[in-house]
Amino acid sequence: MARKLMHNGFKNTRGKANYLLPQKMMDTVFNELDGKNGNQLKLMVVLLGTIGDGSFKVSNEWIYQRTGMDQSAYSRARAALIDRGWIELSGDKIILNVNKLLTT
Repeated sequence: MARKLMHNGFKNTRGKANYLLPQKMMDTVFNELDGKNGNQLKLMVVLLGTIGDGSFKVSNEWIYQRTGMDQSAYSRARAALIDRGWIELSGDKIILNVNKLLTT
C-alpha cells in the first residue's frame, strides 16, 4: 500500500531557495548516479531546480553555498557531469542538457 506524503510545516519560506525538480529527469539522475557520486547529485539538484532560461546567473560562490561543496569538489563534480554529457560549458554559460537527461 502506498502511503500519503504529508509536509508538516510551510515549505515556501521567503528568502530561501525552493527547488522544483522535474521528476522524469530526477529519475534519470537517481538511477544513473551511484552512491559515490554525492556531489554530482547535489549539483544536479541545484541545476535542475533552478530557473534555466538565462535570466538567472549562477556563480561558483552561489553553488558552493547551495551545495556545501568547496571549489575542488565542485570542479570534480562538474567535470564528471560534463563527461556524462549532462552539462556543458559554453562561454559564460553552464548549459544543462535536458534532452540528454530525457533520453538516457
